[in-house]
Order: sequence, then structure tokens, then C-alpha cells
Amino acid sequence: MVWSRELAQEINCPKNKSVHALASPWSLLVRNYENLKSKGAAPNYFEVPKSALYFPTHSFPGVEASLDPKKIEIALKSYNFSSITTSLYWVDFIDPRIRELYQRFSGVTCMGLRAPAASEVPWSNIGGRVNFLYQLHRTISEHQYIICEDLCTAAMAALTLGKEVFITKDKVFFKIIHRYEKNVMSELDNTKILDRYKIKKADSGLGYNLSDNSNVLELAKLGFGFDISIDETRKVIELFLGYPSIDLQNQASAEPLDNLLW
Repeated sequence: MVWSRELAQEINCPKNKSVHALASPWSLLVRNYENLKSKGAAPNYFEVPKSALYFPTHSFPGVEASLDPKKIEIALKSYNFSSITTSLYWVDFIDPRIRELYQRFSGVTCMGLRAPAASEVPWSNIGGRVNFLYQLHRTISEHQYIICEDLCTAAMAALTLGKEVFITKDKVFFKIIHRYEKNVMSELDNTKILDRYKIKKADSGLGYNLSDNSNVLELAKLGFGFDISIDETRKVIELFLGYPSIDLQNQASAEPLDNLLW
């Protein structure tokens, strides 16, 4: 099961695989929230004018991102934002040295922690991980500008919420830490998509403005499966997981945890 019809088709065609597309959890959450809000069952998130939410490229277990807080500090301060918040991935957030670097010019938050153990299930509430998407949805909604170093999930998610989204770097670099190979460098090239959609650097100095391109917005929506109906998603889940009568549309109003969050 994948989150995109295009991806499902690419996998199925050459290899004759049985891959089905279903709406992503992000797509379901956003649609569910809008449905509940229309009924007065979810709060309104108020966007703070000229507020910036910054997502630096993040590390992974065994992979260290090349962080550059001083450069982004200068750029963000020069733009005269009303407030700046840095969202750190849990691997970087738990390092007090990294938190201190960003606390010098911004507030610091984390969308949720998770243990690196492979045995941990995605729905574990340890470290607040199960609340990750709720936290991401609320935090993005409350900021006007979303600034990311790379074309990450947060950038695409922010586009689907109608935010002003900037990408600050052409390329980002990682140091792969391996028990046999030390300091192996790898790169993520943002220009492949930026050039493909002819996205130019903005005059603001914040980098590339993704919000000006309707094709990138469409890419984000299709990647999250916004074009896949809730009913279609329910049928795929029932077919493969055997859960009968899943009410995805009203699940949030039925679950105590979701009532607590919304």
C-alpha cells in the first residue's frame, strides 16, 4: 500500500505487482479536521502574522546532518519576522548543544520523539510520537511562513495547507557514520525538482518560493493521496488488514485521544 496513484502505477506496471494506493495519514487528518471544524467539533488555529516556522535538514540515527544555524540566523533576522520557531527532529532535539544553537535566535520545538529501536510500533505513545501529525498540523497552521532547507515532508505538508513555503538551499549534506566507514559524505540535491518546475529564487532572500508554483502544489497533494477518496482508502484497508467498517471520516470524534487533542 502506497500514498500515491502514480507510485502505485509505476510499481505495478513493470513488475506486475499488487500495489494499491490509499490516502496518507496526513491527507486523512487534514480532511477529518476540516470536517470536524465545520461542525464546531475542532478548534480554529489562528495564523500569527509574519511568523516563521523553520525546519532545518535533520539527522537520522547513524546519519548526521550538516547544520548551519548561523547562516539561517542572519537571513531570518534580516526579514523582520514577528516570531521565529525552529522545529528540530527528535535526533537533533535531544542534543542540548544543537538546541542551544537555535535557541539563540528562535524558539525551539519538536513534533514528537521516537526510539530508534526497530521493535517500536508506529502507534506507540512513548515520547508523544503518536501525536506527531496533530502537532505538525497545528504548528504549521499557526505560522504564516514555512522555511525548510530541503524539500522535506514538512514543506509539502505546508503547501497543502496553503502556506508560504520557502526552500533555502540548492543542496544539503549528510555525514554517514558507519562502524567500518567513518565520515562518508552524502548529498540531497533539491535542484532536481526546483529545475524541473522552473522555480527561481525569491527576491526576499529566503530562497526558493514553492508557493508560487501550482504544479508543485499539485505534486504535494498527489503525493499525499488527497485525490484518493476516504471510501476507497477504507476498502483497501479492509481488503488487506481485515478491519470491518472503519469510519475514517468520523474517527476523530469517536476516539477519546482525538477528542483530547482537538
